[in-house]
Amino acid sequence: MVWANGSAVPHPTPVARILVTEGDAILAVERDDGRGLDIPTAAVTSDLRSTLEELVSSVLSDGEAALRLLGFVRNTVPAAPGSYPWPRPIAHFAVWHCRVGDGARHCGRWLDGDEAQAHLGERHWWPLVGYVEA
Repeated sequence: MVWANGSAVPHPTPVARILVTEGDAILAVERDDGRGLDIPTAAVTSDLRSTLEELVSSVLSDGEAALRLLGFVRNTVPAAPGSYPWPRPIAHFAVWHCRVGDGARHCGRWLDGDEAQAHLGERHWWPLVGYVEA
């Protein structure tokens, strides 16, 4: 289940993602698990604010961005193997949005329109892209 334009982050939220855009392009990075491209993501290991600051710093050269909570995905897993890393039965995967200006350095690759949908369209957070304000 996906919620857009949330005003508060629900509990538990073990994963933070940032949707970085420049115009209509989306910044994508390789997933740590080798399963293709995704938006920048970090597990929340301490507090959420610190995790977001570290994530932004790892992706954007100046380490600063005006983040806006875009929404979140509620992940419901009633029964999972013991190796399942997230809280169960419910966990929330929050997505923040930020825009970067021309010339901002970044770690990753810009995907436009059809290319973004081809590489990222199957991700559970993809419906939130439609809520990015112009």
